Amino acid sequence: MLGQFARVRKTPAGAAGREVVVHIGLEKTGTTSIQQTLKANSAGLARIGVHFDCHFASSAPGSSGNSVGLVLAAQTPQRRRWRDNSRWQARTSFGDYAYEGGLPFDSVRKIVFSAEHLSSQLTEPEEIARLADFLRGLGQRVTVLAYVRRPDQFVHSLTNEYVKAGGTFTLSRQEDILKRIVAGGKVNFARTLLHYVEVFGPENVLIRRFDRALLHKGDVVDDFFAALGLTGGLVQRPKMANSSQSREALYLHSLLTDMARSAGASAEIRTAQRALLKHGKGSAHFLTRAEAQTLMGALEPETRALEQAMGLALYDRDLSQLPERREPIRPAELHRLAQIPEVALALRRHLLGEAALAAE
Repeated sequence: MLGQFARVRKTPAGAAGREVVVHIGLEKTGTTSIQQTLKANSAGLARIGVHFDCHFASSAPGSSGNSVGLVLAAQTPQRRRWRDNSRWQARTSFGDYAYEGGLPFDSVRKIVFSAEHLSSQLTEPEEIARLADFLRGLGQRVTVLAYVRRPDQFVHSLTNEYVKAGGTFTLSRQEDILKRIVAGGKVNFARTLLHYVEVFGPENVLIRRFDRALLHKGDVVDDFFAALGLTGGLVQRPKMANSSQSREALYLHSLLTDMARSAGASAEIRTAQRALLKHGKGSAHFLTRAEAQTLMGALEPETRALEQAMGLALYDRDLSQLPERREPIRPAELHRLAQIPEVALALRRHLLGEAALAAE
């Protein structure tokens, strides 16, 4: 039973047997790496009849092929969150869609779209139904693919994103960061996925757990290509994007951001922050066991409903590895990162000033 938002449309001419795959994230599950790999392998994929569709992708410099325009096209103007499209420079109308692949359209057996914002921004059944109606016009079958991760791990990754985007991280602010993330609604992904199941039907929704132990070859890109039967088109492997940072790296990153706010942005600070992204990789628990239990308990009704609808467990509920108390900053690791030449230069320039630095 698809519910009141289901759409029925005849298979379009030339689309018999064609599958349309829409990868909706979720955010912080390796989506950018998947998109970059799809884009890098588009020619190889075309040779096996697969088209990675970037008609709705952002055309901003450095775009990974994120079809954010699908979100803007499906949302009503009243609910559109990104009213200024200059950030994305994406096409935003279903009516303007045009196939732009290298193969004749009739020979394409699979079309793939990818946009993590479809799960974080397209959250209402009416909007999801509008998306479904468009996709069903392109093929005989539509498959929705989503990767999910445990809420406390999701918070960890969002904290990384928050700091890299200019937020301030300190031990005392972790509770505030958690409240901000929960209030944003992204962590309650089960509610949105239930709407996707209602509109597309559970048989057309594929949920994969973002867990290295369960992923094909322990890698989300390999898992994505294997899940969709695309391994024949996987030749190039771009460098992994958006790796997690250690607590100490985030602390220094936010310190440099505060320096830039007070003294003005500089090339040294930007260089230092890039160095931290390279040398400060790591992971740490941002939530205590009690905080994670409270968070997951609040999400349990929707989570259980989605698990029942899909007949699977979304994540492992064993929290025994989480700390009972908040983990402290490690002085030795903080010292190591502060000694990275680019970081040391930026810190010294801020602490000593230009004149003192020149006099050394």
